[in-house]
Amino acid sequence: MSDPIEDFESACTAAGFAPASVLREAGLNASTWFRWKAGTVSPTLRSFEAARQALGRMVGGHASAPVVDDGGIMAPAPAHGADNRNRNITRTGEAA
Repeated sequence: MSDPIEDFESACTAAGFAPASVLREAGLNASTWFRWKAGTVSPTLRSFEAARQALGRMVGGHASAPVVDDGGIMAPAPAHGADNRNRNITRTGEAA
């Protein structure tokens, strides 16, 4: 399984944006990106979805547009109110 953090970074780079600036657009602290990247913290599903939505807005797409990874498309996030949105995601992309 691919690494969602790496996939997100690749999508940001392909769109011409630094991941830290995308996180700022999502209302997150830019330093959060560096902690995600280093593996010192894992993003919650809510924060990761906010970052994905921000990237979608920045490239002019729909806010819930999927982020393309190197082997396909990441599935859209669950609807708001889903009971697992505050759970952390792992480097393999599975909910922890």
